Amino acid sequence: MISLGDPDGNTYDTHHQLLDCASYLRAIIRLSRTGKIHVLADQFRGKRFNQPQRTSSSAGRRDLFYGSNAGPAEGPKKRNSISGCYRLDSRGRVTLLTSELSQPNGLAFSPDGTRLYVDDSEKRNIRVYDFQPGGTFQKRPHLWRGAGTQGEGVPDGMKVDLAGNLFVTGPGGIWVWDPSGRHLGTF
Repeated sequence: MISLGDPDGNTYDTHHQLLDCASYLRAIIRLSRTGKIHVLADQFRGKRFNQPQRTSSSAGRRDLFYGSNAGPAEGPKKRNSISGCYRLDSRGRVTLLTSELSQPNGLAFSPDGTRLYVDDSEKRNIRVYDFQPGGTFQKRPHLWRGAGTQGEGVPDGMKVDLAGNLFVTGPGGIWVWDPSGRHLGTF
C-alpha cells in the first residue's frame, strides 16, 4: 500500500470517492472505494506541486487548492515556485487564480458557492473573494487582519456551516464570523 504522507484537505466527490491532497505524492488524488489511487493533478505549467491543500463547494462542485513553496528541495527547474490559489476544473485543467498570497493555508466556500475565504498564515489575514461564473473571482476587503503575535498561532484550517458562518482555527482558539463578516466570538 502506498503512503499518502500527510493528507491535508479532504472532501468527497459526487460519487462519494475521497478527494485528497497527498503531500507525499505532491498531488490532488481521488481514492476509490477499492483503494485505487487516481492522480487528478500534480503540476502547473510543467512544474510539480510542492504541498497542495484543497477545498470544494458542493453548490458548484468547484475545486480549489494551493501549492505552497514548502516541500522537498529538488532544484528550481522541478519545483513550482508559485504560492497561489489554483482551480482544478472537471476536465482536469489547472488554472492559477491568484498568486498574491504569501502562504495560503485554508480555503472554504460559502454554502451557495459564491464566496471564497482564503487565509494567509504568513500575513495573518483572511481574504474574501466573490467567486464568479467561469471560475474567476474578485477580491473583497479583508475579513481579518494581523491577529495574534509570533508564537500565538496563525489562521489555518477553516469550515463554513450551512448558515454561512465561518469557523477558523487561529490565535487563542477557533474564531467565528457570520456571513456579513461580524466576529461572533472565539472559543
